[in-house]
Amino acid sequence: MSYKCIFCQALHFINERVGAKRDPVFPKCCVRAQVHLPPFQPIPHMLSQLLHPNSEDPNVRHFKENIQQYNHALCFVSLGAKRDDRVEGGGVYSFRIQGALHHRYGAARPLGNDRPTYNQLYFLDPQAAKQERERRNPNLKGEILWELGQMLQENHAYARVYKHAFEVLKEQEEQNRAAGRPNEVVTVRMHVDPRKDPRRYNMPTVDEVAVIFPNEVSEEYRDVVLHNRTDGLLNIMRTGDPASMPLHYVLLFP
Repeated sequence: MSYKCIFCQALHFINERVGAKRDPVFPKCCVRAQVHLPPFQPIPHMLSQLLHPNSEDPNVRHFKENIQQYNHALCFVSLGAKRDDRVEGGGVYSFRIQGALHHRYGAARPLGNDRPTYNQLYFLDPQAAKQERERRNPNLKGEILWELGQMLQENHAYARVYKHAFEVLKEQEEQNRAAGRPNEVVTVRMHVDPRKDPRRYNMPTVDEVAVIFPNEVSEEYRDVVLHNRTDGLLNIMRTGDPASMPLHYVLLFP
């Protein structure tokens, strides 16, 4: 991918051109300057240091070698698919699936004696969440997990929403305990504004989402309901919704 669009500088393969090789035009990125993309948001300083291309810091090398696992340790959702094992053999490893990839978005609290995972860790105290991530990923460095977790709490819109939800839930449980009431069952749903382009993987602003805890919800649904603060519309996150990308690839969308 060494050929640039003359309008937006996006990189392309030469066979993606329209016209001759001498002055290639690539119409799919910006539709010949008809689409103007906003500049990328600056990378948080901590992540920028870990991605520095010329750093000799051993932590930087360790992070780059394990970046996929660090992302997995910090993401909100798991990636699921129906695996097709018919292509397994003795040659090069091949991962084949039937149907589409999907994201599993779990309950706000673990069921029974299960340990918290994924989005449930954002309902914990940050120190407790760090300890659980270290337990699940013993080869990762605790200080890097802590700093990345703090970075997401400060910058990632969904992490900030979960932090607010954790504080509200903790306060509600204390009030229930004092009044002798049972804790409420919580449900969680992701809101995606249907008026926005579903192909965009933008992070929402904090004003776009908030958390509510309904009283009458079936016991089988224990998530958190996120709703639009401006108009109160509710929607469930579907496969392919813009929210799925920043919820899974948290280090790409910090």
